[in-house]
Amino acid sequence: PRVRLHVVPRSAEEYPGLGGQFALAVLPDGTEVAYLDCQVRGQELDQPADLARLQRVWEVTLGEALPPQASIELMHEVAESWS
Repeated sequence: PRVRLHVVPRSAEEYPGLGGQFALAVLPDGTEVAYLDCQVRGQELDQPADLARLQRVWEVTLGEALPPQASIELMHEVAESWS
């Protein structure tokens, strides 16, 4: 119930989310953190400026993404095309 899927379609132009994957999280004690991952190593971030930048990237990415139901439908279409 805490996971929502938002797929950015191929038709989207360039947007900041193409810079690499990351996760934003709020820990049980209220601490906000981010996690960046790449082929070499992962990195945890907790500096307010870094978190604010990634939050902006997320918001722009979300603006390019399909709504959750449309994202799920697209994933079903793609999965069917693979079988």
